[in-house]
Amino acid sequence: MHCIQIFMSVLAMQVESLQKEPTDALKNYASPLEEARADLFALYYMMDRRMTELGLLPDEEAAMASYDAYLRNGLLTQIVRIKPGKEIEQAHMRCRATISHWVYERGKAGNVVEFFKRNEKTMLRLTITINSESFLVIC
Repeated sequence: MHCIQIFMSVLAMQVESLQKEPTDALKNYASPLEEARADLFALYYMMDRRMTELGLLPDEEAAMASYDAYLRNGLLTQIVRIKPGKEIEQAHMRCRATISHWVYERGKAGNVVEFFKRNEKTMLRLTITINSESFLVIC
């Protein structure tokens, strides 16, 4: 989240010097960056105990299921909607793919997120650690 804030600040300074609106200067990146900001905010606070205290999530398992669904969607599920040779154009899909691939790259060394084959299908293994307790999710 900090990287996005720095990036947006630098761009805002450049935009001010150009006397343009941020969306004009960012063009096709404005919507995906805004979606990424919103998703990162939600993902950051997902595991906060206050979420269950306020009744926004029923329990910690719901938050883990949300992380799982988000990464699975960003890394695997939404790809079937993209024709071979085409790029992701929809802002929500671009943001999910960006965040999910960032998590995959950062967690690769520790096998936090792994791709593997089962019955000729690509599967995703996700290891979530909360308070020194690890949970394995396979999808």
